[in-house]
Amino acid sequence: MEESEKEEAAIEPEPKKTPDRRSDIDMLKAFCIICMIMGHVEFTEGFNKWIHGFHMPAFFIISGYLHKVRPVSEVAKRRFGTLIVPYLFFGALCVAVEFITEGVDLQVLKRFLLFNTQGEGVPMAGATWFLTCMFFIEIFYAMAEAVSKGNKKLLTLIILFMSMAGIVIVLFVSAKLIWAMDTALVGTGLYHMGRIVRLKGEKFIAMPLWATALSLILFSVTIMLNDYVNMRKDDYGNFALFWINALGMSLALWSAFTLISKLFKLRLFADVGRYSIIYLCLNQLVIHFVKDAVVLAGINYYASPSVTFMCSVGVTIITMIVLYLFVLLFKHTPLRHIVGWK
Repeated sequence: MEESEKEEAAIEPEPKKTPDRRSDIDMLKAFCIICMIMGHVEFTEGFNKWIHGFHMPAFFIISGYLHKVRPVSEVAKRRFGTLIVPYLFFGALCVAVEFITEGVDLQVLKRFLLFNTQGEGVPMAGATWFLTCMFFIEIFYAMAEAVSKGNKKLLTLIILFMSMAGIVIVLFVSAKLIWAMDTALVGTGLYHMGRIVRLKGEKFIAMPLWATALSLILFSVTIMLNDYVNMRKDDYGNFALFWINALGMSLALWSAFTLISKLFKLRLFADVGRYSIIYLCLNQLVIHFVKDAVVLAGINYYASPSVTFMCSVGVTIITMIVLYLFVLLFKHTPLRHIVGWK
């Protein structure tokens, strides 16, 4: 467990290059980010339902696994720079593009500044809700730790209360809270699950191959048995199934990438997880223009299911290449300070 202490969180500044870096975590993050991008490209309804059962919850679980105890003030200061500053930068960029291409819409500005999970969220940057949500999760969790004063049972009760409060808001309050705070309340439960895995459940991220394969099949089935899940929209289906699937599938995939990381380095793939903040913040903007290019090329995207599938594969590949170029741009220019990279 000590080697993981050099990492900070699922969406985090560029870490120092060190032999202790967890390639299994980077690979899991990369897989979930690629799933997210494929979901935004829009493959099939069944595929989208499957990935929504785990791909965002996994990031909250990973972040909890990598949690470090810090005062609330320190957490707020650190994470404002690494989460809120990128949110404001990339969100403002995408809002500006939206205003230029579609015209000024004050409702778009309102969603960006306040209610970034309403409707489709921030145009061309809908996934950025995750950054504000993660910010509040860490603030809430640090507050819970401060109140519990090292009492683990009390901490668990506080987190359970927070998660239940998030569910009550979903069920009985029609209005969304600002900057995904309602989702953050539910997300604290997932974050705490990650903490518990680190303290008591390491064996579940290093299962034998047969158990890993069985778990992947089992939780894929139970995800499809639940209703459609979308944390941004506060859609959880059956809450019990949501929690079971989010944790179970995340751990099953984590175990799979633990096994893979022992056999293959896959550095380019792992780097998608390492620099995941760029892929998260810019993917929908890139997808928008790549799809426009497909239309300009005279290709009928929806001519048939096979054509749609091939176009979606092509858009995904091109988007990944363009996003990799953005990673290089941010790594090697002063832009790296915007995302907190040293």
